Amino acid sequence: MIISLLKTLRQLIGYLAVGSLLNTNVGYLILSMLPFIKVNKYCFTVWLWFDVFICTVCHGTNGRSISGWTGQWQGSIKRYYYQALLINWIFEKLGDKPNHCQRVYFNELKKGYV
Repeated sequence: MIISLLKTLRQLIGYLAVGSLLNTNVGYLILSMLPFIKVNKYCFTVWLWFDVFICTVCHGTNGRSISGWTGQWQGSIKRYYYQALLINWIFEKLGDKPNHCQRVYFNELKKGYV
């Protein structure tokens, strides 16, 4: 129980530390691209690689996204189950199909990132 709690705390601190980059000039640039990720491939690519950067820093992965990492572990680790619920809900509100995290995980698995 305590190990799981410590891992969760480390993950949240990592997300917050990397997320604090959004409060810089580069972060403002990234945030300004958010409304255009559906219509501009460059904006989408910047956001995707910011997501991959966060996953790399927080989980030590290579080329994986937070959604893919979450989709991989949502069935076996409870905190990722709840994280997947939130991510899936956000992406459904943005017009994506259900089970975003699982689909991204299987896509990353197919590409050999896992």
